[in-house]
Amino acid sequence: MGLSDKLKDFLSFTPAEKRIFFIIASLFIVGSVFKIFNGTIFKTAQPTFDYRQSDSIFNARSNSLQSNFNNNPSQQKSKADNLGNKKININKATKSQLMTLPGIGETTAEKIIHYRDNEGEFKRVEDLLKVKGIGVKKLEKLKPFLLLN
Repeated sequence: MGLSDKLKDFLSFTPAEKRIFFIIASLFIVGSVFKIFNGTIFKTAQPTFDYRQSDSIFNARSNSLQSNFNNNPSQQKSKADNLGNKKININKATKSQLMTLPGIGETTAEKIIHYRDNEGEFKRVEDLLKVKGIGVKKLEKLKPFLLLN
């Protein structure tokens, strides 16, 4: 048995292998033809969407949020303007009185009162730095409006 006979024997297919090869090749060809014609013959019209209404709603809400965001600094300035020359005693002030101070919201006012109740009266204005949420910058804004006893 020569080399050419061994090669023919090695590359020859049995009848079952030939059937499987024929089925796989046929499925491949049918699938390719279907894919080609599916894009052209069976093409359905794609729906088009009009996003103008949802875009206008989005823009309106976005502008509303932006204007609210831009108004916050002016509200803090108006708190300072409303106080004028009036000073608040931080050792006796209520939560609502503390909230009239610029930069002091409900949570910070509660923290000031909690600190005052637990640690006693503030001896110096700088003692406010011990309250979480009040830093040096905020204290500098508050000093003109604060009074001790």
